[in-house]
Amino acid sequence: MRDPRFRPVTVTELPSLEYEISVLSPLRRVTDVQQIRIGEHGLLMKNGNDEGLLLPQVPVEQKWDLPTFLEQTCAKAGMRAGCWKDEDTDIFSFHSGCLRRAQIHERVKQVRAAAARAPDSPPRRAMRSSRIRRPG
Repeated sequence: MRDPRFRPVTVTELPSLEYEISVLSPLRRVTDVQQIRIGEHGLLMKNGNDEGLLLPQVPVEQKWDLPTFLEQTCAKAGMRAGCWKDEDTDIFSFHSGCLRRAQIHERVKQVRAAAARAPDSPPRRAMRSSRIRRPG
């Protein structure tokens, strides 16, 4: 996947990357932005074909207040500033659980073991988002 906001990861960076996988709860439509809680809710904003998602930890890490979180979600979606106020813009919130590298490897082992015990079971699907952080 290519993300135009970031330069591509190089082969030499691979060993030092830290990564995590966020498993998202079902989306809930936001009818009042004052109900959004920084550090508790992630946001997905959609207007037409434009869509952007920010995880709950992003505004905490960036020390954003609620208006900044809303504006930055607009920016991530490629929409104009203030788009969150448009009645044509849908805003959804969600919770997420985060797995880091060691947890991911352990969870993969658990899933493989469970799959080996029940080979005829269809896999469960969940919404997820991933993020790669460069050290420093």
